[in-house]
Amino acid sequence: VLDRFVRPRAYILDKVTGFFARYMAGHYVVGVHARGTDATSEREIREFRQGSLVLSRYCAEIYRILELQPTAKIFVASDEQSSLNYLAKAFGHRVIAYESVRHCGGEAAGQGPTGWIMPAYIARDRDVAARNGEDAVIEYLLLSRCHYLVHNGSSLARTVLLNAPRLPHTNTHRRSVPGPGRGA
Repeated sequence: VLDRFVRPRAYILDKVTGFFARYMAGHYVVGVHARGTDATSEREIREFRQGSLVLSRYCAEIYRILELQPTAKIFVASDEQSSLNYLAKAFGHRVIAYESVRHCGGEAAGQGPTGWIMPAYIARDRDVAARNGEDAVIEYLLLSRCHYLVHNGSSLARTVLLNAPRLPHTNTHRRSVPGPGRGA
């Protein structure tokens, strides 16, 4: 379905190709998608997103991967500037990010035209929302080209995994299922 119906425009593919060539080519790259904003809101009703942004879990998983790939770069895609800052502080020069529109403070969740919650920073301005949509497509394509994906409960991460079904990944929000002898 993605191959047949999702065809990014040439200028978007050019941005992806340029960024990849400049920052990612020739490196083992851990892709990180940290969905924040409305996913962190108390108004979020979807379980796969509730409480899913726990950056310490991201760091633990990234450190585990870095033990196996000590020279890896870390490509961070997030709708929250604070998440990018947190990961940049933890991993320094290894972190790369596409220059995209991000939430930088204030109310995290707003209301979209359908009545569902959405990131407040794009709910108020359709031009910012359009730019954010373009940035999301670029980041989705870049995450699809990484060697490993670390993510939380997000539709963008699911789309990456549909596009690159063999991409090894860790969902930092996966709820553990009790097994025999491990409690109920």
